[in-house]
Amino acid sequence: MKVRATGDGYVARDEARIFVSIWDDDDFKALVGSAQRQYLFLLSQQDLAYCGLIPLRERRWASKAPDSNVEQIRDDLARLADPERGEFLVID
Repeated sequence: MKVRATGDGYVARDEARIFVSIWDDDDFKALVGSAQRQYLFLLSQQDLAYCGLIPLRERRWASKAPDSNVEQIRDDLARLADPERGEFLVID
């Protein structure tokens, strides 16, 4: 999976920097809240590589909140990967 930064290019992992302009991004604002949260969650993972790659660990991610489950994670990842919704990530 490769995570897209809002704007051009891909995230290089040095810190989990979130630009305040993310809330001006129409594609991001059009996402449901759980997908927005999933995107921010992915950016802040310790195993996100400098090249923007992260292992797909749906069960682990689902365990991080009591109201989360694998099905919801998969739905949110599909939303984030949808080219018609901004393609915030690529699942390979």
